[in-house]
Amino acid sequence: MMPGLRSALCNRSNVEAHMGTSQIWEAVMRLSFVGITPDTPDNGCPAVYVDEDTGDLWFQGEAITDPRALAEVAGHSPLGQGEAVVKLPPVMKPFVMEAVNGTYDRGRQGPGPHPRRA
Repeated sequence: MMPGLRSALCNRSNVEAHMGTSQIWEAVMRLSFVGITPDTPDNGCPAVYVDEDTGDLWFQGEAITDPRALAEVAGHSPLGQGEAVVKLPPVMKPFVMEAVNGTYDRGRQGPGPHPRRA
């Protein structure tokens, strides 16, 4: 996800400040934050989200750009236009499983910008 996009999408107070009310927030997007890398040193950390309207899982992580790695991926499933491969560290597996199993807290908000980077 682009830097700052997660904060803009997931921070209810930002949306309310720009758009007015929480009813409008509900109409914009219902993105639940599931989890983030526990010991993240900055804002560029892997995270997992669920779109409450569609059930889609969203992953924030390191974009894979290595041509050999992308060629290997494409050998299994060619990348479509606009698609990307992201990498999540093993510590994120429980958060992915929460999202898949639906055991996360719906409507949960992430921690926002890291205090050292805000």
